Amino acid sequence: MGLVVPVSLLAAWQAASATGLVPPSILPSPVLVMATLAAMAQSGEMAQAVGATAMRMAFGFVLGAGAATILGGLCGASARARALLDPLIQALRSVPSLAWVPLFILWLGIFEASKITLVAVGVFFPVYLNLVSGIANVDRKLLEVGRVHGFPTLARLLRIQLPAALPAYVVGLRGGLGCK
Repeated sequence: MGLVVPVSLLAAWQAASATGLVPPSILPSPVLVMATLAAMAQSGEMAQAVGATAMRMAFGFVLGAGAATILGGLCGASARARALLDPLIQALRSVPSLAWVPLFILWLGIFEASKITLVAVGVFFPVYLNLVSGIANVDRKLLEVGRVHGFPTLARLLRIQLPAALPAYVVGLRGGLGCK
């Protein structure tokens, strides 16, 4: 049953293209699209394009997740850092991803840097939000145990809060990667 709608849409698309209802310059037929994809795969152009996209995604993911890990860890562990940084980060989060495109092109040019930065911004917010939430919501009893055992603040962060926040962090990484 799940194939009925996609197959119907493909058939309507092919019919609209074949009858000239929609000009091929605006919406080429599915047959032409598949032929072009096959030709690109045969010439090696498809592999090159997929490789470039994968590289952009990997660099953007590492940059976005790295920045989110640093800032999320800082804001999750420190109420003062959260009070200083979180309002700005929340304000930037409300900017739609598409609105960043012209700014990044203007600031970074149309080449790789702007594309990688756009990916990094898309990755940053889910990772940051989940990590801040994970660290901030660590059970207070665990933190009290760390204080009783004489752990300094950094040791409590590294040995209690970060391991306890790891599930939320992994959910953020997964969301940043687009694997819902």
